[in-house]
Amino acid sequence: MSRLGIDKDEQILFTFCKVMVKESIELSTNTWEGARRPNNYTLDYRFIDSFIKLVLCLLTSFDINKLQFMQKIFEFIRSKLHEDHNAQNTNFN
Repeated sequence: MSRLGIDKDEQILFTFCKVMVKESIELSTNTWEGARRPNNYTLDYRFIDSFIKLVLCLLTSFDINKLQFMQKIFEFIRSKLHEDHNAQNTNFN
């Protein structure tokens, strides 16, 4: 990741994390066939767990402003959930 410049350029880091938030949520809510899972009881949390492990690795490996980094992560999660809520309306859970 250092070769990609993620630890040097904050914009690349935040863009990378934004994509990872969206992908981990999408993968956890979809089945392998691409259909949406019917409810939260069938979510596949492996993708979200992997994302959290990645966040922890970034926090411990890179010399970054941890408060700003976590604020951005939570902003991306909020944005994705808000987007899903608007798209799914009554089916959002």
